[in-house]
Amino acid sequence: MKDESHHSQSMAERRLRSSLGLGDPIGRQEDIPATVHAIAAALDECRVRHIDDAALLEGTGLEARAVASPTIHVNRNQEQRCFRNLLRHSESPSIGLAIGGRLHVSTLGLAGYAMLISGSVMQAFGCMSQFPLFMGLYFDVRARAASDGMTVSIGRYNGEPDIETFQADMCLSSLRLIVSDLVGRPVWPSEVHLARRTPHYAADYAQHYGCRVRFKASEDALVFTAVSGMETPRLANEVSFNALHRQCEVLEREWAASIGTRFADRAKELMGRDLARFKSMTALAGALHMTERTLRRRLEKDGLSFQALLDDVRRQTAILLLDDDALTVAAVAERLGYSEPRSFRHAFRRWTGRAPRGDDGNQTE
Repeated sequence: MKDESHHSQSMAERRLRSSLGLGDPIGRQEDIPATVHAIAAALDECRVRHIDDAALLEGTGLEARAVASPTIHVNRNQEQRCFRNLLRHSESPSIGLAIGGRLHVSTLGLAGYAMLISGSVMQAFGCMSQFPLFMGLYFDVRARAASDGMTVSIGRYNGEPDIETFQADMCLSSLRLIVSDLVGRPVWPSEVHLARRTPHYAADYAQHYGCRVRFKASEDALVFTAVSGMETPRLANEVSFNALHRQCEVLEREWAASIGTRFADRAKELMGRDLARFKSMTALAGALHMTERTLRRRLEKDGLSFQALLDDVRRQTAILLLDDDALTVAAVAERLGYSEPRSFRHAFRRWTGRAPRGDDGNQTE
């Protein structure tokens, strides 16, 4: 039943993405630029394990001596081919942990240095939400602060499915290292959550992280009790952070433009998944780890206001949901974030010139 529910949810998400005018979340991997840092880390790991460089780079068109070149251009298709080669030749399904253990915050380029000079660990992780393409991330990264510590989670994988486990291992291992870089001392999680079945090599995770690892969890996450998220990185500098952050915004837009992705499309997709939550600019800005002012400015650059974006997502989502006869108009209105069906009816008439179902505005809710 769980698999059927997940399949149904995936189908619904694809239909919603299509109705919102959004492409497939994975897209053409050869069209998406990638950073070279993970490939360089994989080469270093291969040398330790006595795996030939050519074996790692087979089929990528890359040469080991060119990986450190400042002019090299790599795409996700090449990067993921390297990961497959690494898994095959190492014969170690948990090798992603070792690769992630080589990826410090400095491997994130300018955005990584912005994190190092940010005002707090939480602000630093906000950069990971704002510049995923520029950082070469395959996951959405989220940090949550609580009274007893901080949790860093990953979700919404945007890569090839056959190497998702490798990618998750590499990402979480790197995030552990990045937290340490930010606070200026080695930090290890008190618990690791993995949303997968317990593998036969489960002991590798406990050995790597030195803590309890819980499989079949609701999400992939690192739970820290030794870090609150409010710590200030040693190199924090507000003036430099603001300047570098602005530069990263420009570069993220350039990377997004290279694959036809606007910031507004990312915001639209997020809103479409939970309109009841993201009907306010405050909620959306918070989820994107930015101020309302920054959100307004980013949308304006795409020629939109928040209200126009909200209306567009609501209209398209309403049309999709109303195709389901099992949902009442009241239920649709609730999913769209309206406090009462009447407000939804008025809005739907404004968008389409007709009532949600039929012409009788007094039909059964």
